Amino acid sequence: MHESKVPVLYVKSFHSTYTFLGIDIRSDFLDWAGDEAGIKDIFARARAEAPCLLVLEDLDSLITDMNRSFFLNEVDGIEGNDGLLLIGTTNHFDRLDPALSSRPSRFDRK
Repeated sequence: MHESKVPVLYVKSFHSTYTFLGIDIRSDFLDWAGDEAGIKDIFARARAEAPCLLVLEDLDSLITDMNRSFFLNEVDGIEGNDGLLLIGTTNHFDRLDPALSSRPSRFDRK
């Protein structure tokens, strides 16, 4: 595999473990505080490490009706995301909310 010259933050869940620079990071606080705290923590970490590649695995299971608004505020909101490249994966494109799958430039399908 080709080594990246920028940090890669690989997210499988918003409230348990995520991998940063090959290190699994777990926060019991994130389990208690819920998805919103996890989303906020992940985006804060990515912004601090910018330029950074943020890979969100299985968007169809990560983004729920309960956390969608908070997630979209982090993606499009007040805080800048300069230097972040977001890549979202899914095996079930049809299950994605149209706010993720249909809006241009949020997640373009390739």
